[in-house]
Amino acid sequence: MTFLDAISFFKLLLLLPYDSPSEQLRAANISDKGIARLPAKLAFLKSLKKLIASKNVMTDLTPLSVLVTLSHLDISSNPALIDLVPLRPLVNLSVINISNCKVSSLRGLEGCRSLSALSLIHISEPTRLLSISYAVFCLKKKKNKNSLKYR
Repeated sequence: MTFLDAISFFKLLLLLPYDSPSEQLRAANISDKGIARLPAKLAFLKSLKKLIASKNVMTDLTPLSVLVTLSHLDISSNPALIDLVPLRPLVNLSVINISNCKVSSLRGLEGCRSLSALSLIHISEPTRLLSISYAVFCLKKKKNKNSLKYR
Protein backbone atom coordinates (compact mmCIF):
# COMPACT_ATOMS: atom_id res chain seq x y z
CA MET A 1 0.00 0.00 0.00
CA THR A 2 1.59 3.28 -1.04
CA PHE A 3 0.93 6.47 0.84
CA LEU A 4 -0.14 9.76 -0.62
CA ASP A 5 1.83 12.55 0.99
CA ALA A 6 0.01 15.47 2.61
CA ILE A 7 0.58 18.01 -0.18
CA SER A 8 -0.70 15.64 -2.86
CA PHE A 9 -3.54 14.64 -0.57
CA PHE A 10 -4.80 18.20 -0.20
CA LYS A 11 -4.35 18.90 -3.91
CA LEU A 12 -6.48 15.84 -4.58
CA LEU A 13 -9.16 17.11 -2.21
CA LEU A 14 -9.29 20.41 -4.12
CA LEU A 15 -10.12 18.49 -7.30
CA LEU A 16 -12.81 16.29 -5.79
CA PRO A 17 -15.19 15.12 -7.11
CA TYR A 18 -13.82 16.10 -10.55
CA ASP A 19 -10.99 14.43 -12.47
CA SER A 20 -9.43 12.54 -9.62
CA PRO A 21 -8.26 9.03 -8.88
CA SER A 22 -10.07 9.15 -5.53
CA GLU A 23 -11.59 5.69 -5.99
CA GLN A 24 -8.07 4.22 -6.05
CA LEU A 25 -6.62 6.00 -3.01
CA ARG A 26 -6.07 3.45 -0.24
CA ALA A 27 -3.72 5.22 2.21
CA ALA A 28 -2.75 8.76 3.15
CA ASN A 29 -0.33 10.32 5.60
CA ILE A 30 -1.26 13.84 6.66
CA SER A 31 0.79 13.89 9.86
CA ASP A 32 2.42 16.95 11.37
CA LYS A 33 0.75 19.50 9.08
CA GLY A 34 -0.97 21.68 11.69
CA ILE A 35 -4.39 20.46 10.54
CA ALA A 36 -7.15 21.74 12.78
CA ARG A 37 -10.14 20.67 10.72
CA LEU A 38 -10.52 17.82 8.28
CA PRO A 39 -12.25 18.78 5.02
CA ALA A 40 -15.76 17.48 4.30
CA LYS A 41 -14.52 16.34 0.89
CA LEU A 42 -13.04 13.29 2.59
CA ALA A 43 -16.42 11.70 1.84
CA PHE A 44 -15.29 11.23 -1.76
CA LEU A 45 -12.39 8.97 -0.72
CA LYS A 46 -14.56 5.88 -0.63
CA SER A 47 -11.67 3.37 -0.81
CA LEU A 48 -9.43 4.90 1.86
CA LYS A 49 -8.32 2.13 4.22
CA LYS A 50 -5.45 3.71 6.14
CA LEU A 51 -5.16 7.28 7.38
CA ILE A 52 -2.32 8.66 9.46
CA ALA A 53 -3.30 12.05 10.81
CA SER A 54 -1.08 12.23 13.88
CA LYS A 55 0.70 15.29 15.29
CA ASN A 56 -1.96 17.81 14.25
CA VAL A 57 -4.37 20.00 16.21
CA MET A 58 -7.65 18.36 15.23
CA THR A 59 -10.65 18.68 17.51
CA ASP A 60 -13.47 17.22 15.39
CA LEU A 61 -13.46 13.83 13.69
CA THR A 62 -16.91 14.18 12.09
CA PRO A 63 -15.56 14.19 8.48
CA LEU A 64 -14.13 10.70 9.13
CA SER A 65 -17.55 9.24 9.94
CA VAL A 66 -18.32 8.60 6.25
CA LEU A 67 -15.11 6.64 5.59
CA VAL A 68 -16.66 3.24 6.31
CA THR A 69 -13.85 1.37 4.51
CA LEU A 70 -11.24 2.78 6.92
CA SER A 71 -9.47 -0.04 8.77
CA HIS A 72 -6.38 1.71 10.23
CA LEU A 73 -6.50 5.15 11.82
CA ASP A 74 -3.70 6.98 13.61
CA ILE A 75 -4.92 10.19 15.22
CA SER A 76 -2.31 10.19 17.97
CA SER A 77 -0.76 13.40 19.27
CA ASN A 78 -3.75 15.60 18.56
CA PRO A 79 -3.69 17.28 21.98
CA ALA A 80 -7.10 18.96 21.67
CA LEU A 81 -8.94 15.84 20.56
CA ILE A 82 -11.47 14.76 23.18
CA ASP A 83 -14.37 13.05 21.36
CA LEU A 84 -14.41 9.73 19.49
CA VAL A 85 -18.19 9.55 18.96
CA PRO A 86 -17.92 10.46 15.23
CA LEU A 87 -16.02 7.18 14.71
CA ARG A 88 -19.06 5.05 15.64
CA PRO A 89 -20.02 4.31 11.96
CA LEU A 90 -16.54 2.93 11.15
CA VAL A 91 -17.49 -0.74 11.43
CA ASN A 92 -14.35 -1.88 9.53
CA LEU A 93 -11.91 -0.03 11.79
CA SER A 94 -9.54 -2.65 13.19
CA VAL A 95 -6.58 -0.55 14.39
CA ILE A 96 -6.69 2.85 16.05
CA ASN A 97 -4.03 4.91 17.79
CA ILE A 98 -5.33 7.62 20.10
CA SER A 99 -2.16 8.02 22.15
CA ASN A 100 -1.33 11.50 23.45
CA CYS A 101 -4.86 12.83 23.00
CA LYS A 102 -7.23 14.19 25.60
CA VAL A 103 -10.09 11.79 24.99
CA SER A 104 -12.23 11.57 28.08
CA SER A 105 -14.30 8.60 26.97
CA LEU A 106 -14.13 5.69 24.56
CA ARG A 107 -17.73 6.31 23.47
CA GLY A 108 -17.90 5.88 19.73
CA LEU A 109 -15.57 2.91 19.56
CA GLU A 110 -18.39 0.52 20.46
CA GLY A 111 -19.57 0.82 16.85
CA CYS A 112 -16.18 -0.34 15.57
CA ARG A 113 -17.01 -4.05 15.57
CA SER A 114 -13.76 -5.05 13.86
CA LEU A 115 -11.52 -3.28 16.37
CA SER A 116 -8.62 -5.55 17.34
CA ALA A 117 -5.87 -3.08 18.30
CA LEU A 118 -6.23 0.04 20.42
CA SER A 119 -3.24 2.18 21.35
CA LEU A 120 -3.88 4.75 24.05
CA ILE A 121 -0.64 5.68 25.75
CA HIS A 122 -0.66 8.98 27.67
CA ILE A 123 -4.32 9.79 27.27
CA SER A 124 -6.27 12.02 29.63
CA GLU A 125 -6.51 10.90 33.25
CA PRO A 126 -10.29 10.26 33.53
CA THR A 127 -10.26 7.83 30.60
CA ARG A 128 -7.73 5.56 32.25
CA LEU A 129 -10.28 4.37 34.73
CA LEU A 130 -12.90 1.67 34.28
CA SER A 131 -13.75 2.26 30.60
CA ILE A 132 -10.16 1.61 29.53
CA SER A 133 -9.93 -1.54 31.58
CA TYR A 134 -13.21 -2.74 30.08
CA ALA A 135 -12.07 -1.91 26.51
CA VAL A 136 -8.80 -3.78 26.96
CA PHE A 137 -10.68 -6.73 28.49
CA CYS A 138 -13.06 -6.85 25.50
CA LEU A 139 -10.20 -6.76 23.00
CA LYS A 140 -8.37 -9.54 24.83
CA LYS A 141 -11.54 -11.60 24.99
CA LYS A 142 -12.14 -11.07 21.26
CA LYS A 143 -8.55 -12.03 20.46
CA ASN A 144 -8.79 -15.21 22.54
CA LYS A 145 -12.11 -16.14 20.93
CA ASN A 146 -10.62 -15.69 17.43
CA SER A 147 -7.58 -17.80 18.27
CA LEU A 148 -9.85 -20.64 19.38
CA LYS A 149 -11.68 -20.56 16.03
CA TYR A 150 -8.50 -21.36 14.11
CA ARG A 151 -7.37 -24.34 16.15
